[in-house]
Amino acid sequence: MLTTTTPTLLAAALLAVSTLSFARPAPQPPKNTLIVPFVNHHAAARRTEGYNPLRVIERDASRLKSKQIGSTSIQGPGLVTPKREVTGAREPYDVGLTRRATGKKRQSSATASLENESDIRYVTDVSVGTPGQRITGVIFDTGSTDVTVLGKECTICQGPLYDPEKSSTFKSLNQTFGGQYGVDHVLVGAVGSDTVSLGELSVQDQVFAVISNASSSSSDQPGVSIMGLGFPANSAIGGVPWFINLVNQGSLASNVFSFYLTQDEAKGSELCIGCIDSSKFIGQPEYFPV
Repeated sequence: MLTTTTPTLLAAALLAVSTLSFARPAPQPPKNTLIVPFVNHHAAARRTEGYNPLRVIERDASRLKSKQIGSTSIQGPGLVTPKREVTGAREPYDVGLTRRATGKKRQSSATASLENESDIRYVTDVSVGTPGQRITGVIFDTGSTDVTVLGKECTICQGPLYDPEKSSTFKSLNQTFGGQYGVDHVLVGAVGSDTVSLGELSVQDQVFAVISNASSSSSDQPGVSIMGLGFPANSAIGGVPWFINLVNQGSLASNVFSFYLTQDEAKGSELCIGCIDSSKFIGQPEYFPV
C-alpha cells in the first residue's frame, strides 16, 4: 500500500499477479496454485504519442467477448476452476475514464467506499453466505493472505456477525485457526468455506476462518474481519486468497486492485477491484514486478 504526504492525494496500491523473483530463495507456493505473470505492455504504450485510452477500452471489451473458455481445470482447497486461460494482466481497466465515456463501469470490476478510521485502517462491507450476510468493518489488507470473518460465537466482537447456520452454502473443513493480526490482536476460530462477495464480484467456496474468540490489550475492538490480499504461499489455513480466486476464474477486467486513501479522516477513500480510477490521481501509474 502506498501513501503520500499530501492530504487527500492518491495513495494507490496496484497489485498485478506476477512471477516472483527474490534475491534469496522464496517460499514455494502451494501446489495447484495458478500464478499469473504480469505483462507491462501497457506501460510502454502509454509513453507513445499515438496512445488513446478510449481505444484500449474498446480493445479490451472486444477481447472479453471473443475470449474462448480455457480447458484447464485446477483443483485445490478454496480454488475455483478458471473459466478461461489466463496469460497476463491486460491494460489496467480505468473505471474513471469509462465512467466519463459511457456513464457506467464494467461488470467485471467493483468499487467500494472505504471508511477512514483515524488514518490507521480503512474498512468497508462484504457479503458472506447464501443468502448474503452483510459483514461490516472489513479490512482489505495487503500484508496478510487469509480471509477472517467474525462469527456469532465471538461474544466480545462487535456485529453484525456471521452465522454459518443461516447460510445454505457454508461448509465446515474441520480445521481450527489461530493467528495474530497487527501488534496484539489474537484471533481464534474454525476454518470453513462459503460464498464471499464484494459488489458484483463473487467467489464460491472461498476458504476462510470463522472467528469465535478474540483478544487485544490495546483495543476495545479486538475482533477483526480481514480480506487478505497477500501471496498464496503465506496462507496459514491453506486457502487461496479471494483476489487470486477472482483472477483464476476470469472475473476481472484487469488483474489489479487499487486504493485511494484520504488523510485526516476525510471522506472519499475508495477500493477498486479489477480497475484503477484515473480521476483520483495525477500522472501515470508506474508498475514494478513484486
